[in-house]
Amino acid sequence: MLQVQLLQGEFKMIKGIAEIFKSDLKAIINNPIVIVALIIIVCLPSLYSLINIQAIWNPYNNTSNMKIAIVDNDLGYTFQGVNYNFGKNLSNELAANNTNLNWQFVDENTARYGVNTGEYYAAFIIPSNFTENLLSFGTSNPKQAQIEYLINEKMNPIMPRIINTTALEIQNQVNSAVDQGKINLTTTQATALQTQLSTMQEQISALQAQNSSAANQPNTNLTAANPNSTTSANPNGLITFSSGNQNDPNVNPMQMNEELIFPVDNYGSAIAPFYIALSLFIGSIVAVAMLSTRVRKSKQYHPVSVYFGKMGLFILISILQALVITLVILNLHVQLSSAALFTFTALYIGLCFMIITYSLVSVFGSIGKAFAIIILVLQVMTTGGTYPVQMLSSFYQNVYPYLPMTYAIDALRQVVAGVLWNNYWYNLEILTIFPAIVLIFALLMKEEMDKKAEQAEQNLKKSGLF
Repeated sequence: MLQVQLLQGEFKMIKGIAEIFKSDLKAIINNPIVIVALIIIVCLPSLYSLINIQAIWNPYNNTSNMKIAIVDNDLGYTFQGVNYNFGKNLSNELAANNTNLNWQFVDENTARYGVNTGEYYAAFIIPSNFTENLLSFGTSNPKQAQIEYLINEKMNPIMPRIINTTALEIQNQVNSAVDQGKINLTTTQATALQTQLSTMQEQISALQAQNSSAANQPNTNLTAANPNSTTSANPNGLITFSSGNQNDPNVNPMQMNEELIFPVDNYGSAIAPFYIALSLFIGSIVAVAMLSTRVRKSKQYHPVSVYFGKMGLFILISILQALVITLVILNLHVQLSSAALFTFTALYIGLCFMIITYSLVSVFGSIGKAFAIIILVLQVMTTGGTYPVQMLSSFYQNVYPYLPMTYAIDALRQVVAGVLWNNYWYNLEILTIFPAIVLIFALLMKEEMDKKAEQAEQNLKKSGLF
């Protein structure tokens, strides 16, 4: 008899789940306004991915829009009967290579004012004694040639890194030439300097091309000045340019050979895993914020029936959200190792996130929405989507392993740049633990918390503020 009663109870719960789900579908079909609202809920996460990924698809192609002021105060210098003006040569070569950065040739007052007001991101000021100090190397009274470097760090956190990297690469190459004794001021070698400077265009072009990797590098030891102070762009050596053969072991004793492991086509593809995972989590929050997790009917259902019955609609929404995001990502031509694998991964991540947020709201009501938002806020900076987690403060490093988006992002990175199957399945396995724990907690606490959550929601409505 007891077994029969248990079976009847289980059948009643399953029947209740089916009734609730069918009732939700019927409500959608019979109400065009609901259909419009659901379309918005389904498409909103993909719009977030589209805007963010497309906006930063390949930002370093647009560095030519960044204005950098160049001031040439160099008066030149006559050495052994030959007049030199290396500042003028440098300015001419920068003017001829105005594609990677937008060099603006202005006077010193305009440059300083422009950096202060934000018209220019930075300014390089070549002093009046630039050539004279360059040519003093090798004499009895050598003087360091300096370029004054002003940069407005208030304007943007990325641009200073790009400019710093360009300046530092110039400095390192110059100092390397000086340290190796390639410049000695005999008459013949002074003439060779002029020949070297005539090839400066190749040097500057090559250095400016390195801007594309600048934002991913840590800040260098080249300290930028604020607009009210100055910093030498060359604290260690003489500023000049060598056009020697870069493959000559006498010029460069050591050469760095770069090998890209799992190369990524562009910055948009590299950042896509973060924005895809974030969009799916935001999508789940939007769904639980706009749709009710309660049954608004006179008929009484078991709390477990309500939990699973209402979950059906939210799971359907998560599937549609993931599919629309997949279409957007394919349309953007984000780098993918497999479109099918990406689709599966997006669907699975969306399902996990939806179960987490739905369960929190189903059990705790409106307070559960606050919990979901707190988790979202923590995940934005903590999951290593933008900065490596090792660069974050100790609190965020400690929280990092306990957030679901950590593993969602890592799984998506495998799909984007190349799959290591052990890593891929590990991330999905750990990700599965989060909704599993929340689901078990919801089943254990749903019946006990239902009345408290409903009472709390009623009190919030009575306040007239919610």
